[in-house]
Amino acid sequence: MQEQKQLSQQPFPWFEDTDPKALEAFIECQRRMTPGEKLAQVFELNRTLRLAVEANVRKHHPEATEREVFLRSLVRLIGPELVRKAYGWDAESSASVAAGVGSV
Repeated sequence: MQEQKQLSQQPFPWFEDTDPKALEAFIECQRRMTPGEKLAQVFELNRTLRLAVEANVRKHHPEATEREVFLRSLVRLIGPELVRKAYGWDAESSASVAAGVGSV
């Protein structure tokens, strides 16, 4: 319990708006999780982030094909240079999508 109090009192910026009791409960839940449960949670958070990024791309580019949504989402997640290298696609000139360059 003493260790939990110390954790909740540390000045982590992402915990500043969290009630200390809620933080202690969260930390205890994390401690009780098996490694498999923790990994499943990571995968679910990753999926949620990907879906949010894709929704934002669709909002800003309603005319985009599914392929372009995929590529534009990747640009936001891993950066334009890596997408250019891996898929031959440049967000500045989406002509490479129409040509089918770097198909998945």
